[in-house]
Amino acid sequence: MVDEQLFIKTEIGCWKLIYGKYHQNFILYHRNASGRPVNFEHPERERYHKQMDQLYSDTITSVFIYIYKHDQFRVAEKIADGNLDIRQVSKKYQSSAARRQRRQKERRLDRLFRVIESGSEEYRKISCC
Repeated sequence: MVDEQLFIKTEIGCWKLIYGKYHQNFILYHRNASGRPVNFEHPERERYHKQMDQLYSDTITSVFIYIYKHDQFRVAEKIADGNLDIRQVSKKYQSSAARRQRRQKERRLDRLFRVIESGSEEYRKISCC
């Protein structure tokens, strides 16, 4: 605990939990994606974002259950190498999994065009509008 903030490190990520005294609830933050490992000696220096699908919780138990399910989903996604069958994902995560797959397809297409365009000046002229 640092400055009345509870930091939770899991295999998948790092979380920050703040208790809102005025509304008497917990606010959950997740560490932003980064290529570097978590500096858990000073977790308060990391960057976090609000976890929008679990923004406020009345009990700390519900926060821990959410973190556990979130990490289970991320592990399954990692095992599937991003090709997770959306029908097998819990309803809570289906829309985010669909968005993630759509972004992956768009990035793949962008990379494909970049490779094609870098191979020939002729293709670059055709691809630009």
